[in-house]
Amino acid sequence: MRVLVCLLLICGASQAAAGDDPRVLGWQDLIPATSHVEDPFAELIPDQLDQLLPLSMVEAYRARAAAGQPLSEKDSKHLADLSSSLAEKGVDVDGLLARRAEFKEKRRATWGAVETSLDNQYVRIPGFLLPLEFDGMRVTEFLLVPTVGACIHVPPPPPNQMVHISVTEGIDNKGLFSPVWVEGTLSIEGGQSELFLSDGTAGVSFGYRMEALRVVDYAE
Repeated sequence: MRVLVCLLLICGASQAAAGDDPRVLGWQDLIPATSHVEDPFAELIPDQLDQLLPLSMVEAYRARAAAGQPLSEKDSKHLADLSSSLAEKGVDVDGLLARRAEFKEKRRATWGAVETSLDNQYVRIPGFLLPLEFDGMRVTEFLLVPTVGACIHVPPPPPNQMVHISVTEGIDNKGLFSPVWVEGTLSIEGGQSELFLSDGTAGVSFGYRMEALRVVDYAE
C-alpha cells in the first residue's frame, strides 16, 4: 500500500495521443510551480543551525511586543542578550526575521493555490475517496485525496490536494483503503464540505471540482 501511495503522488502528467482521451494527472500537477516559497532559515550554514532556537525565541519575543503584550524586565534582557549573541556569531537577525515574515506571508497567500491551466481540462487522476453524500448505499459525492484516510487521522491536506467529486448515478462505497481512478472535466471552483468522522464532523476546503464520468478501481 505504501508503494501505491507513492505512485499516486508521483504519477506524472502525460497527454494521451488521442484528442478525446483524458490527460492523466499526478497530484503534484495540481500544485502551481509558483506556489513554492523558499524558507530563508534553510540558508543558514551548518555552524549556524544551532542558532535556530534563539532566533525563533527572538521572533517570538518581538511578536509579543508587536501584539501589545509588554515584555517583563527579565524577558527584555533575555531578548537583548539573544540578539547580541546572534549578531556576534554573524547571524543577520533583523534581515533574516524580515525575510522570514515575508516567507510566512507568501506561504499563507499561496497555501492551497490551484493550477489555473487545469480549468475545464478533461483529466484522469488516481486517489482515495472520502464519502460525503449517499443515495441509499451508493456514494454520490466524495472528496478525492492523494493518501489513505487523509483528513481522518491527520490534518487535512491543502485545498489543491483535494478534489470534490460528484457522481450523478452514484458508485458503490469502496471504502477508504481502495484506490480509484476518476475521470471527468476538472474545474478550479473551490469550496468547503463537512466531512463526517467517527467523533463528529470537520469542515475541509477543496480547490477543485469534478463531475465524474467514470470511477473505476485503480487496478483497471
